[in-house]
Amino acid sequence: MGDTQYYGALGAVYTTAGAPVNGTNEVQTIIKNSTVTAGTFKLSFQGFPSAVISWTADTAIMETALNNLPSIGNGGTGLVGGVVTGGPLPGTALTITFSGSNVSKKVLPLLVLHTNSLTGGGSMTIAEGTPGVDASHRSAPKGALLIRTDTGILHVNTGNGADPTWAAQA
Repeated sequence: MGDTQYYGALGAVYTTAGAPVNGTNEVQTIIKNSTVTAGTFKLSFQGFPSAVISWTADTAIMETALNNLPSIGNGGTGLVGGVVTGGPLPGTALTITFSGSNVSKKVLPLLVLHTNSLTGGGSMTIAEGTPGVDASHRSAPKGALLIRTDTGILHVNTGNGADPTWAAQA
């Protein structure tokens, strides 16, 4: 959607040709398939491999492994605590909701099984549960204005730069 941005006495004013989108966080699930009985694996995200992850990983281990990736973590701005649910592997799938300023409300690639040292004839599978949707003007600060060029309706960002929430004004 439009990326026109104006600066004036009110600060940045954005435009869009349609309704602004608040965005949706990507949700991915890691499940075992077949008969994993032991071992380790690594995941990668946007080309960066994780540390070794145990076949019995729980929510805390998975959050730590993912937050340590520069493409997700990068100075503590990665996954927000509590967004990995389920587990522990291999009995129960781990579900990851991508949040934090680097990864929230964006279209994201799937995690990749980078290294598989699992035994017992099995592997881990990554599946997309909810596709991410890019938010309109993710960089817009709280209080920024957005004008719909097709209707003239004014919207105000009541969220923040990473997670904008565009509220129409009466």
